[in-house]
Amino acid sequence: MEEHWGKGYATEFVAAWLEAWEGLEREGMEVGVDARTVVMVQGEGEVTAREVVLAVTTEDNPKSQKILGRCGFERFMVWEVQGSREGEGMVALPTFRYFVGGEK
Repeated sequence: MEEHWGKGYATEFVAAWLEAWEGLEREGMEVGVDARTVVMVQGEGEVTAREVVLAVTTEDNPKSQKILGRCGFERFMVWEVQGSREGEGMVALPTFRYFVGGEK
């Protein structure tokens, strides 16, 4: 597996996935979300949430974070969660967002 590292395959995959995601048909729906992950947009007589794709990494994974940055994601918050390993304390999970349809 390591022989494939650093060749751009992950970046190519993420970019292709985002392109496919953006090409999907959309329809409105109501969902419950964490308010910190939503960007509101004032439209014609209504306020809607901007569609955002989130990606969560671990703090010790800068290569994945770099891939996300190359593909248009921005780091915008860090979740603090209890680690899953025995004796592990709180773990920081950097979270990145990508605005579907381009600019914020």
